[in-house]
Amino acid sequence: MLWYFKKKRLKLCHFLKQHHIELAVIESTGVYWKSIYLSLVTTGIKTQVVNARHVKNVPGRKTDVINSQWLASLGHYGLVRSSFVPAPQQEQLRLLTRRRDKQKKELSNEKNLLHKTLGMSQFK
Repeated sequence: MLWYFKKKRLKLCHFLKQHHIELAVIESTGVYWKSIYLSLVTTGIKTQVVNARHVKNVPGRKTDVINSQWLASLGHYGLVRSSFVPAPQQEQLRLLTRRRDKQKKELSNEKNLLHKTLGMSQFK
């Protein structure tokens, strides 16, 4: 199934290049923006990732089409502030650091559970 999404991303990049689109503005929603961002950047399209809270439209009925038109307008007039997107090496380091911290916390929790179990079993 991943090949399907990759094919769609490449099709999007080709479409934007074909229509001479120089700037793409995308909202950072979870981790879903990352693959699209990387595809756009590697294709040579200037891409701004923005926080969805900073570009909220007028409250009311909101569709993807209206939202994309709103983002395009904000990007065209330079009214959006790009979010920080780390370089690939920095992103890998951040992921590894977070994973290590999580494992250290899990190890500490397991040690505490072992001490509790041994104490309750009177093996301590």
